[in-house]
Amino acid sequence: MPFFGRRGELLGVLGLCFDRVRSPSPDEQAVVARLAHLAGVGMAKVKLQEERERLARVVAQITEGVALTDTMGNVVWVNEAFTRLTGYRPDEVLGKNIEHLLHGPETNRDTLRRMRLRLLRGRPARARLYHYRKDGAGFWDEVHIDPLYDEHGQHIGYIGLMADVTELVEAERQLKAAKERAEEASRLKSAFLANMSHEIRTPITAILGFAELLDEELEARQQEDLREFTHIIDRSARRLLTLLNDILDLSNMISGKS
Repeated sequence: MPFFGRRGELLGVLGLCFDRVRSPSPDEQAVVARLAHLAGVGMAKVKLQEERERLARVVAQITEGVALTDTMGNVVWVNEAFTRLTGYRPDEVLGKNIEHLLHGPETNRDTLRRMRLRLLRGRPARARLYHYRKDGAGFWDEVHIDPLYDEHGQHIGYIGLMADVTELVEAERQLKAAKERAEEASRLKSAFLANMSHEIRTPITAILGFAELLDEELEARQQEDLREFTHIIDRSARRLLTLLNDILDLSNMISGKS
């Protein structure tokens, strides 16, 4: 007689042997059916236990911290990586609320509220939180939380994955600070060039204007030999003005301005 698992899958067969050729009696058939049922239940439990142990071995070797909680957030299981990350041993956290263990003054409450809302809607939650270890040291934690359901679709708890990203956060902070410094330097450079443009254009304009007046005066007095000098002054001033415009145009191109 075949026996089956909880999902109807075939797990094995149960055979009854007699010392002579005959058909089993109804009572014997009932006994065999009962034994087949019990064998199915027993084997299903064995398979389930094997699957749980195999899963536990896999999860225990994950480098990220893993914590399983009930629907209220109370810890029911953690892996070794969780202990390495937080300093808490399994016996110190079992049955305790994980938020009370890890959250502290600098844990962002708005981020927590958004995560809770997602989880209440049955959706995964992802965030970067500032958590605290057993010794009080803080660290940035990349947290991934997913709801857990049983085979009937009943919500039974949550699984959380944790990873220390303190070095990454610090690198991002330094990169942001460097970007801000570069932007400030660019702003100061633009301000300097704009001021330099004004300060240099003004005397150049004056030089061109006086050179023109001087040239007209020399022309009126018919002093052609001296007008060569006014022409040199004019050409030099205009060349300096062109150079200034080229520098400003190049600066604007570098800074992305039109």
